[in-house]
Amino acid sequence: MSIKISQHISLDPLSLTHSAAILQQVNDSRTHLAKYLYWVDKVTDLASCQQYISQRINSGLPHAQWHAIIFKGEMVGVFAIKSVEEQGIAEVGYWLAKPATGYGIMSQIITSASAKLLRETPAKIIEFCCLEHNVASIKLATNLGAVFSHKLNDYTLYDGSVQAVKVYHKTL
Repeated sequence: MSIKISQHISLDPLSLTHSAAILQQVNDSRTHLAKYLYWVDKVTDLASCQQYISQRINSGLPHAQWHAIIFKGEMVGVFAIKSVEEQGIAEVGYWLAKPATGYGIMSQIITSASAKLLRETPAKIIEFCCLEHNVASIKLATNLGAVFSHKLNDYTLYDGSVQAVKVYHKTL
C-alpha cells in the first residue's frame, strides 16, 4: 500500500519490481551515492540489485519497513525503518539519487513517518546514524530536531577507510 507524503512524494513498499529503477538511479548517481554507502559498488547489474532489495526486505528485523521513494512519479531512492529495538529506538536509513536532492524530500518523509511509527510500532525515538563526514545527513537530523546521542568510533567503510558514526536521536 502506497503512503502519500505530499502532492509529489509517496512511499511504495520496496519490492523486486523496483530493481530496474533502482539500478538506473544507482548507475546515474553512483559517484554521489558511493561516497557514504558501502553497498553501491556491489550493485552493478539487475541480479545484484535484486539481491540488494531482497536482503533488505527479508532482513527479519523487528518492525523493519523498506520503501521506494516516488517523487513526481519516478522512483528516486529508498527510505527505511531498519528496525525498532525493544527500547523503542527506530533506526532510519535512506538514500536519494543526486537529481532528487534539494527538494526537502527526506525532511517531509521523516516528519510524516513519525506519526506512522507512533501508530504501528513501539517506537519512541527515531535514530539517525550518520558518518561523521556526511554533513548533509547530520544537517537533516539536526534540522528535524534530533540531538547528538553518542559516537561510534572506528567504523570501517567498504573501502577500508575509517570514520566515526555520529548517532542522533529524535524523541517522537
